[in-house]
Amino acid sequence: MLKICAVIGCGKTSDDRYCPKHRWVKKEKEKERFSFLNNSSEEARSVYNSTAWKKTSLYHRRIEPLCQQCRREERITAGSLVHHKIPLQELIDRGLSPFDEEFLETLCMPCHQRELQAKARIRIRA
Repeated sequence: MLKICAVIGCGKTSDDRYCPKHRWVKKEKEKERFSFLNNSSEEARSVYNSTAWKKTSLYHRRIEPLCQQCRREERITAGSLVHHKIPLQELIDRGLSPFDEEFLETLCMPCHQRELQAKARIRIRA
């Protein structure tokens, strides 16, 4: 289904929220929204880029396909990604495995966004 580009005054249509000419706006907004993650250590970034993490994430989503936060709120929503219940950097600093199932949960994208925003607010206050 075609949508009108989200850039005011553009008027072009696309399958995405932005037309091809304005896709850079979406990328910039994503960078801005998650800029606090760029402060993570090289070690933390390497975990998420590793084959081991990709396999762990896929395996975890197979055994726990529903969003756990929605489930706690008595909603049924498909999970889309695996989230560390304890911040990744803290796990690394404490010498714990970031691949341990005990520290992981499946979340849908809206719940994950809320988690990240809450962590960003905590980080800003500190």
